[in-house]
Amino acid sequence: MYARNLLKVTILIVLVGYCRAQEMDNKNLISKSISFHDPNGRWKNFEGEFLIQTESDHSVELILDNSRSQASWKEILKSKDTLYGGFVGDSCFVQKNGRLIPNKGAIENFLLECDKIKERTQYWIYMYGLPMKLMDDEVNFTTDPKVISFLQSSYWMTEVNYNLNQDEEFWRFYFNRETFALEAAQFFHPALNNDSEYILFDHLQWIQGIRLPTKHSWFMKNTNEFIGDEKLVPISNKK
Repeated sequence: MYARNLLKVTILIVLVGYCRAQEMDNKNLISKSISFHDPNGRWKNFEGEFLIQTESDHSVELILDNSRSQASWKEILKSKDTLYGGFVGDSCFVQKNGRLIPNKGAIENFLLECDKIKERTQYWIYMYGLPMKLMDDEVNFTTDPKVISFLQSSYWMTEVNYNLNQDEEFWRFYFNRETFALEAAQFFHPALNNDSEYILFDHLQWIQGIRLPTKHSWFMKNTNEFIGDEKLVPISNKK
């Protein structure tokens, strides 16, 4: 009798867990994660100035003003020249040592076409604006959320493809099952024998009412080889 009742309880627990998993959709999952990271909806009007530092002591100064759809960055090149670029709405600009230059061609391997300037700037906005950026219109979810094991932990996982071409590149995002914090991301290159890298988001810090991960650690998926760290250091932190 005891064994039979235990079996019924076990089956019930499994069924309840399955039903809860079935109820979770991408909108619900991302909303829960945003409620953890940005509980008061501050990202849409976020203003901030940061240093993004890498392992090689290289740094980029990033200035964001989401309320005006503008962002800029400043970087010291190997030649010691200062390159300053960014966008306001749909317009791009590039300066070298304080002088405006045509946004075309290249400087020390930096492509200066407007779309490349926006792409480079938006990369940082994207990486430090997660999970809020997963609500953007261009986000294409390719699967419903699943509970899977990743790096010996259990996560909610969802998959995103931005190019609508699964043969180019796609991303997976991993959320803490209790808090719904975004703790890791992974992107795949199917054309390169499914080679992939993963990123761990660490060192959560309250910045203007948003829990931002101020450390990104990059690894190769197949070997777990450490690639490098990227740290976000606030220069100005408006309340």
